Amino acid sequence: MKPPVVVSGEVLWDFFEVKPGVFVRHIGGSAANTAVALARLGEKVVLEGETGADAFGDELVRAIEHEGVEARLVRRPQRTGIVFVRDGRFFPYRSGPVRGTTRAVIAGREFFDMNARSHAKMSFSFTRAALVKASREDLLVAAGTERAGLAWLARHAPRAVLVVTRADGPASAFIGRKRIDVPARPMRGGESTGAGDAFMAGMLSVIAGAVDTWNTPEVLARALRIGHKLGARRITWRRTQKPAASPSARRAGAE
Repeated sequence: MKPPVVVSGEVLWDFFEVKPGVFVRHIGGSAANTAVALARLGEKVVLEGETGADAFGDELVRAIEHEGVEARLVRRPQRTGIVFVRDGRFFPYRSGPVRGTTRAVIAGREFFDMNARSHAKMSFSFTRAALVKASREDLLVAAGTERAGLAWLARHAPRAVLVVTRADGPASAFIGRKRIDVPARPMRGGESTGAGDAFMAGMLSVIAGAVDTWNTPEVLARALRIGHKLGARRITWRRTQKPAASPSARRAGAE
């Protein structure tokens, strides 16, 4: 039996502008996106985070639980976070900083999605990390170049497998001195918000099914392939704005 995945981090509402002045609301925050994607893949998921003790927070908890995620959310007196998304740009409205880093725990091991965006702060230490995923943009925020960012990440996560994703290029996993590259699926534009979270969910789903061999080249290559597949589907879904399929249909389609 697969172990549960406990995901911690940002939980909020995203409002996507679908045409001038018209916004569509979706569950948002990197951690919430990852948890929902994992649940749609059939995984047992627990989501830890914070939301406001207000009507938006009530509706957010219900929406997350409706997706099959066990929501362990602390209700704070501040307002529930909301982020407006226009043309790929983020406009957060909330009390306190947006903390983008996501942590997932599987069988006692910690896996991180860095999410070092200019509008978000990293909110966990990577000292005990088994794996850290970072996009090329994350590495640029951290250190100015991809190479310098990788060196920065290696210092802060000395025992971790490092995974780097690139918008139109290969995803790479670094296991010590060994590098594994898996090419991305070609895409034609589309709203990429949440694609990295879907990629992370795809990787975690593979890892949860191989807890004893997760850091072998074979398993990591498969994790990157499934991550690309899920990330591409997220972009396509955002572009078309079609209603989501049923959970059983989503699980069947991901196999």
